[in-house]
Amino acid sequence: MKIDLLQIALDAYSSSLCKIDLDLHMDRENWKNDDDSRTQQMTSYFQSSSYKNAFCRLMGLSRYVKQPSTVAYISKRIVVSRTAAHGFVKDCLKQEWITAVQLPNKSVGYWGSDVLINELEIHARYVLNLVEKHNVNADGDFYKMAVERKAALYFQTEKNVLTLDQEKTNATT
Repeated sequence: MKIDLLQIALDAYSSSLCKIDLDLHMDRENWKNDDDSRTQQMTSYFQSSSYKNAFCRLMGLSRYVKQPSTVAYISKRIVVSRTAAHGFVKDCLKQEWITAVQLPNKSVGYWGSDVLINELEIHARYVLNLVEKHNVNADGDFYKMAVERKAALYFQTEKNVLTLDQEKTNATT
C-alpha cells in the first residue's frame, strides 16, 4: 500500500489553515458586537469589505516600515479606484484610525495611527494564539520537509517499515 506523504502533509497544513479561518470568521462576528464601541466600530468598518480590510493592513504596514502611502499608491496596492481609496482615507482620518504625514515632495501620505496599530497588535497576538492552537507551524514544517524530500515516502505493509522510494530504487539497481 503506497501512502503519499506529501499529500498527507498538505492536507494537514490546509486543514489547520481552514480551522484558523473558521475561528477568525466566528470571532469577527463576535467582535462586531463588542461592548467597546471603538473596537466594534473599527471591526465593523474594516470587515465590511476585503478592500477595507486590505486598506487597514496597508496602513499598519506603512506605519511599521515608516513609509506613508499616498492615495495613488493605496489605489494601486489594494486594487481600488482613487476615488474609493480617497473615501477610505477620509473615513479613517475622521475616526482617527490613520494619520496624514507630509512627505518631502510636498504631497501627503497616510499611515496607521496609534489606535490602529494597537488594534493590529492585539490581532497579531490573537492570530499567533490560533497558529499555536491549531499547530500550523508544525504542519507547515511537516509539509516543507515532505517537499524537500520530494515526499517519495511509502509504507510497506509486509515489513511495517517506512521507506524512501529513492532508497528502494537504489537498492534494486
